[in-house]
Amino acid sequence: MLFQMSDSEKQNNDEITYPPFNGRIAANFVDGVAIFLLMLLFAVITDEAVPLITTSRFLKSDLVLGILAVTTPILYFAITESSKLQATLGKYFTGIKVVDNKSLQRITFTKALFRAVIKITSVYAFGAGIIFFLLFSGEKNRTIHDAMTGTLVIDANS
Repeated sequence: MLFQMSDSEKQNNDEITYPPFNGRIAANFVDGVAIFLLMLLFAVITDEAVPLITTSRFLKSDLVLGILAVTTPILYFAITESSKLQATLGKYFTGIKVVDNKSLQRITFTKALFRAVIKITSVYAFGAGIIFFLLFSGEKNRTIHDAMTGTLVIDANS
């Protein structure tokens, strides 16, 4: 196994139900749509949605959209997963949530931010395939960003 859980983590997680692979894929699809719509909204608000003819406008637009492409998903995941719902829109609609692997409680914004940075970095660096490859490589269906931040994705009714 790629990641091992401690004995105390195993004891805490005996009654936990973990979401199936297709639930996490559905959640990621919904989240992708939500992030796209947020980026579009931010781009329209900053008047950068469609670059105009001038080169300087085009370069400015690329910079703004590049920044949005990195910061929007990171903030989206960090804010929603540390909220009272403990879930992004996709996770909420598919009935799953993110918890601390020791206390099984809501994660802090700092932990959610760190988790989001690792997740987005791995997606941008390695493509989405690495996330799904690593999804089932550890105990309790933990991804690399779950293992590195001490979080679990569980069924919301657990």
